[in-house]
Amino acid sequence: MTKLAVFGCGKHARRSHVNVEGFEVAALFDPLPESIAAIREVIGADVPSYESEEELLQQCPDVEAVLIASPDKDHAGQLLPAVRARKHVLCEKPIAIDQEGLDQMEEALKLAEANNLVVASCHPRRSLIEDLPYGWVTVYLPYLADRFGPLRRVQLSSIYPLPSDGWKTDRSFLLDKYVHDIDILLRWLPADDYRAVRKMDSYDHYEVEGSMGPVHFACGGTRLHSADSDFVEIIMLSFARGQYGHSRCTIYTKTGLVRYFDGESGESWEHSITPMESEGYDRVFAELMQNFKAAIDGKPGTHTFDELRLINQSAVALAGPAGRYRGK
Repeated sequence: MTKLAVFGCGKHARRSHVNVEGFEVAALFDPLPESIAAIREVIGADVPSYESEEELLQQCPDVEAVLIASPDKDHAGQLLPAVRARKHVLCEKPIAIDQEGLDQMEEALKLAEANNLVVASCHPRRSLIEDLPYGWVTVYLPYLADRFGPLRRVQLSSIYPLPSDGWKTDRSFLLDKYVHDIDILLRWLPADDYRAVRKMDSYDHYEVEGSMGPVHFACGGTRLHSADSDFVEIIMLSFARGQYGHSRCTIYTKTGLVRYFDGESGESWEHSITPMESEGYDRVFAELMQNFKAAIDGKPGTHTFDELRLINQSAVALAGPAGRYRGK
């Protein structure tokens, strides 16, 4: 059993990251007493809390791992002292939101590598659960390319409700969401030549276009101005084959509908997979924590350190003044 400390005891940590097999929550930090009380109810134990991250790390030498689920402006500043204290860390996304955060992340990754520590980030789209949309694409993309020819373009379009967390109201939407999109593109596509340009970034909309090797991509997200609106995401994969146009596979993640168009014959058809609803997200986050535990136990991790660097460096660059990124 790995003893886990939690930095940030809000609803996300309470819903998805505690009460996971292989971990025992042993220490808590959150500036809000009501969040501490709420996570104790979920855990079902009077777990001790501390006034600061530093106090927790000093007084809990038996803690082996740290979950960082605080607001993203705090992530890098909490990651570095946790790694300095020789703890494995799972940090919510993004790890860094500016150059100072990137510098702290880089120092932490170098120190973690030197001390054989695990550093992972929270990217549910990296899931390999085959019946859920992101895992389905990961597993079946080679089959689709064999059927329809080389992959030429990926388009990710998402609609989100208004954020319930007040700290997100003045935040870059690109920084909040593009780290998800680039992560799944890294899962699906070769990254030996990655280029991207920001088309738009505001509170309620972002657009990024680019290429990864021979595959072009477009990512975009929009906030609907209602807290009652639903999450919707569409994944469109375009392939080379077809006298009637590119062959396509379109996945509607919320409903689980998959539609095909064969550009060679002109035929179209559809079938359904498991939709990405609340139960699916709970399964994915449990898998994420289990993967973190497996990495602590010496198995391959969810991310390499170079992937974490690329994900965060590119998002910060695209949200910054230049609005461009090119790297490998």
